[in-house]
Amino acid sequence: MNDAQPPYRFEVRDHAADKAATAYGRTLDEVFAAAAYAMFDLMFDLGTVRPVTRRRIEIEAPSSEELLRQWLAELLFLFDTEKLVFGEFSVQVEGAAAPAGAPWRLSATARGQRYSEHLGRRGAVVKAVTYHHFALCPPAAPGGDWTAEMVFDV
Repeated sequence: MNDAQPPYRFEVRDHAADKAATAYGRTLDEVFAAAAYAMFDLMFDLGTVRPVTRRRIEIEAPSSEELLRQWLAELLFLFDTEKLVFGEFSVQVEGAAAPAGAPWRLSATARGQRYSEHLGRRGAVVKAVTYHHFALCPPAAPGGDWTAEMVFDV
């Protein structure tokens, strides 16, 4: 597990021709932030990324799991279209206490910088967030961690 950048906790592993990651957090907010960090950590040494650019992101989805997938896809879209590399995330997830059928909501700020040759590359380039083995799991016991299982097409 990588604990280099608290509070982001995650593990990365090879998965066939792709990369897989598991992110951990005491809350939904933390696990969403850790999942985003893990995705960018596959591509870059995030210790070289300066938080000089911010993007505010608002998303709605029918479930917490789909909200996580859309969050990661939106960050990847910003990387692809604006060449933004993010390394800091402030996330707020709402929906657990909402009435049945109400959408889940994410309000977040991602901080980073435009891609430059000075950023430390890790080699993998994430092309997509897949549905394969994608899961968001609540804590198994009181006081435990939320976990996010992800597979990225590289």
